[in-house]
Order: sequence, then C-alpha cells, then structure tokens
Amino acid sequence: MLDLILGTLPMTLQLASVALVMALLVAVPLGTAGGLYPGRWPDKLALALGSICVSTPNFWLGIVLTLFLSVKFKLLPAIGYRGFSYTILPAIVLAVEIVPFILRTLTVSVAQVMREDFIQLAPIRGLTRSRTIFSHALGNSVIPLINLLGVQLGMLLGGVLVIEFIFDYPGLGLLTINAVLQRDFPLIQGIAIFISVMFVMINVLVDLIAMTIDPRLEY
Repeated sequence: MLDLILGTLPMTLQLASVALVMALLVAVPLGTAGGLYPGRWPDKLALALGSICVSTPNFWLGIVLTLFLSVKFKLLPAIGYRGFSYTILPAIVLAVEIVPFILRTLTVSVAQVMREDFIQLAPIRGLTRSRTIFSHALGNSVIPLINLLGVQLGMLLGGVLVIEFIFDYPGLGLLTINAVLQRDFPLIQGIAIFISVMFVMINVLVDLIAMTIDPRLEY
C-alpha cells in the first residue's frame, strides 16, 4: 500500500508544483500592481480576472482545453503521462483555480502595507518609490502570500482527484478514485492519512519560513 502511495506521490507533487509556478507567474505581477494602484485599472483587472477564474468549473475547463489545445490544434498532449509535457495541460487547469486566491491576498496585502506610516515616510528619508516598493513594501506583503501558498499546496495534494481523472494523470488523485471504485478501503484510509500528514508538515514548514522572514511573528 505504501509503495503505491509513494510511487504516485512524485507525479502529484510535480503537477502541484507546476500549477503553483504558473499561478504565481500570472498573479504576483498583477496582484502587486493592483495593490499599488487601488481603485485604478490594475486593481479592476485583477478583480475581473479573479472573478472569471473562480467562476470557471475545473472539470469544464479541463474538457474545453483538451478539445482545443490537444484534439483540435494538437499543441499539448492531454491523456496519460509519457513525459513532462503531459503535466502542462492539467497544471493550467489547477493554476486557474489558484490564481484568484493569490490575486486577492496579494492585492489586499500590498495595499495595506502601502498605507503604513513607514512607507508614507520613506520619501522623507530620501528613498525612491521603486526602492520603497521592492525593499520594504513587498517584503512585508509576502508573509500572507507564503501562508496562502502553504494552504493551497496542501489542498492541491488532496484536491486533484477530478483533474487527474479527466486527464488520466497517474497521481494520488487517480489512485484514490481507482481505490474507491475497487472498494479498496485500506488503501483509501492510507491515502487519507498520508495526505493529512503531508498537509500538517507543509503548514509547519510554511510557519517556520514565515518566522524566518519576519522574526516578529509568534505561533
């Protein structure tokens, strides 16, 4: 049983990691811009994109992307796993789920930090706006994002069932569905316990990273 879980875990970790990277590449620049210019077009664009992403069902998006990108245009492979390229399409679907949370968290965090007194007084100390943003504002805004990423990664490990089933991706999600269909209750219990332990370990690691970045935090 443990061999089955450990054999599929790297595939799910790869899928979750690629999805997180994709989501960060989209959400971090837009979320930061939205926080720096609240009420203006970057903020409105971030809100609109987040609303669209959070309203899009993952199973529907997975089927649509498969039909267009794989079947019609043959840009990406979709079913099974024969190399890293088979990870991209399901990772895009998962990234769309994560983007709204990162956008909202980062936009609110950056906007809140930019209203702090030490940011408002930075020009008096002779700091330029760009140096103030990159040296002070972003560093203080990243803590909520780190905590969110820990939660999202833990949720991805246990929430990829539908995506892995649609794309026939050989990870923990597909293993769980097959175990349910075959009524393999020991394997189901083992997967549940393993994912729970992983979730706790990820959150402990995230807390340690956050404390290292900001020693003022106490848990």
